[in-house]
Amino acid sequence: MSAVALVPLSIWFLFSALSLVGGNLAEVLVFLSKPINAILMLLFLFAALHHMTLGIQVVIEDYVHGERLKLLSLMFNRFFALGVGCAAGFALLKIAL
Repeated sequence: MSAVALVPLSIWFLFSALSLVGGNLAEVLVFLSKPINAILMLLFLFAALHHMTLGIQVVIEDYVHGERLKLLSLMFNRFFALGVGCAAGFALLKIAL
């Protein structure tokens, strides 16, 4: 599901980022303060983080053999994604609102 959601969101993100090349901070803030752009950016962010978490989880499950280290790695993977998601989501909401 995350890969399917990321296809249109990545296309939107690519065109948005390219349209902001050469712009200044004020232009980016105006772009992200528009509700549709803020919502799409949040969706892109959370879909990408979820997709990353699932991918790293598969790598950990396949290549980390010690059960304790595997559990710690899986927990760190989730907490890292949660921390990045909360920080980026907070920053984006602060800009948008």
